[in-house]
Order: sequence, then C-alpha cells, then structure tokens
Amino acid sequence: MVFGGEQILRQIFSAADRLLLSYLDLKIEGTDAFFPDFDRADWTEVRREKLRIDDPNCVLIEYIPQRLT
Repeated sequence: MVFGGEQILRQIFSAADRLLLSYLDLKIEGTDAFFPDFDRADWTEVRREKLRIDDPNCVLIEYIPQRLT
C-alpha cells in the first residue's frame, strides 16, 4: 500500500492492481497536492459505496485496471 504525495503516486500508478478512492465534497483552503488524473477508460469501477450522507458527503469508489478484467 502506498500513501503519499502526487509524485509518489504517479511513480507507482502503472503497477497498481486496484484503486480505492474516497471523494469528499469538501473544499480545504491551502491545498496544493491532489491525486493525479488518470484515464478512467483504463479502469473498471467495481464498487461504489456512500460512506457518509451528511455534509461533507463522502463516497468510496474502487477501480481495477482493464488489464485484470
């Protein structure tokens, strides 16, 4: 498992066998790093789960690469 900044994530992206992404409906001032953009056509969404309905809304989405489907 890798946690880290955008540059670290970019370096290991091609070796990933799944992505677990949490989307928060929240704006944080002073944020300067984000998860890198990726081509969703290369990935298959296999799970979407609401983790929180109240503000801030939070959704977990799991992807696996097309090469594993």
